[in-house]
Amino acid sequence: MKINLTLVLIILFAINLFGQSDTEKLNAYRFAFVQKLTYQDGGIDSYGLASKTASFLQNRGFYILNDDRENWPKEATYNPCEILNVLVNNKSRAKVFIEFKNCKGEIIYKDNAHATNWNNNYRDNFSRSLDNIFKSFKNYKLEFNRSETPVIEYPTVEQTGETEITLKEYFDNNNLNNIEGIYKSYQAPNLPHYKIGIKKQNDKYIAIILEADEYSPWKEGEVKAYFEPSSMSDFFSTKWYMGNKTSYETFAMMENGALLSIEFLNPKTKEKRQDKFIKMYPTASGEIKNKKSENSISATGSGFILDKKGVIATNAHVVENADKIQITIKNEIGENIYSAKVLLKDEMNDVALLEITDSKFTEFNDLPYKISENTEIGENVFTIGFPLNSIMGKNFKVNNGIVSSNTGISDDIRHYQISVPLQPGNSGGPLFNENGDVIGITSSRLNGKAIGTSVQNVNYAIKSAYVLNLIKMLPDVETPTGNSSLNGKDLKEKVKVLKNYVCLITVY
Repeated sequence: MKINLTLVLIILFAINLFGQSDTEKLNAYRFAFVQKLTYQDGGIDSYGLASKTASFLQNRGFYILNDDRENWPKEATYNPCEILNVLVNNKSRAKVFIEFKNCKGEIIYKDNAHATNWNNNYRDNFSRSLDNIFKSFKNYKLEFNRSETPVIEYPTVEQTGETEITLKEYFDNNNLNNIEGIYKSYQAPNLPHYKIGIKKQNDKYIAIILEADEYSPWKEGEVKAYFEPSSMSDFFSTKWYMGNKTSYETFAMMENGALLSIEFLNPKTKEKRQDKFIKMYPTASGEIKNKKSENSISATGSGFILDKKGVIATNAHVVENADKIQITIKNEIGENIYSAKVLLKDEMNDVALLEITDSKFTEFNDLPYKISENTEIGENVFTIGFPLNSIMGKNFKVNNGIVSSNTGISDDIRHYQISVPLQPGNSGGPLFNENGDVIGITSSRLNGKAIGTSVQNVNYAIKSAYVLNLIKMLPDVETPTGNSSLNGKDLKEKVKVLKNYVCLITVY
């Protein structure tokens, strides 16, 4: 009899200890996802069991995750093993069952209970049954301990050892394909923060992680994707490694030399989305470029006169890697082509100042416009430039619109968003306001294919403040003060005057 009593006490002690250790195991998790309880009649959580369980766990210190996975905290997205998966149901008419599972599907805690004094109010009966289960947690409060969290074994990806420094050295010393460069992810609910570098590897291009979010499993130097060129220019067959490092076959497209768009399919809704990456380095030109030969044109763009002695403003990307620069100026007298050189470049803000070096150049008269930093959203603006001159011709083109916003992509304060239509070759041209004064430099356009939706006349201009910053660094250059001769004139009268100060830039 003593032996039996001893065995009973040992068993009871073991059961008590087991229950206590099971609740302590919950400290390995800081998120809780309570599954929806759906009934055959179509009812959802008819007796409030799931919602009551979620409230209980929240009061114990868990962060409760809802069904909108796109708005989950990034920590939960990156490490699902910090999530406690909870299922509560009333399979029996007299009992409530609950079980907690980890990311591997293993049950780490389960229990069941029934209500005493069963009555005809089922919602009350099940609620009291759940209360009996919760008694096991009477003194429990979450003390999250990451060291106890199950570890995900991610698939192995290629490790390169590349860093941002080594990649920039490669980019600075090699002829590059459009896709090569350093990119940042365009922030969106579906897309975490990544900085990647893309470089050629044999007959493909690889994307290398340079930065990732704090909780991401991705580390510097790991290969995030492989891009294989297709028969279409700037269109790539792509093997992309997802957040959990599993591979996904898709396609990628370069748009305007500055945006990389990658297509993904939502497995549930079957809807397509386009994740975008913006090129940060080297500065993307968006101009028509060919492989260089001694006398071949590598880029064209537009520019405008800043100083009557022959200083010209344009985009830095227009004259990137220039061996020779020619300036073409047309006026009533005729067409003149001059040699020029780069005076200053601000690659970060995409502004450059050039100087005509040709001995046959004669100075301009005083310029009819000034550089203005004042503008209003909705103000009428226009540009004069030389878009796609190899196709559309070498004569200047005029386009007008309005200032749509005082900021650019992702509220970039360096840019205006404008509705003025732009094409490759417009880059570097002046953006004039209603008085004929320069308020910016036309620089880039947003292509609908790059963002997966129809886009019309969404373009950008660098604000004039960044031109003025460079002028201040050159004491011999006079900032144009303009005059009021164009005030009140209609557009065609302004163009007749201003076209004489806008130039075609040809880079070899």
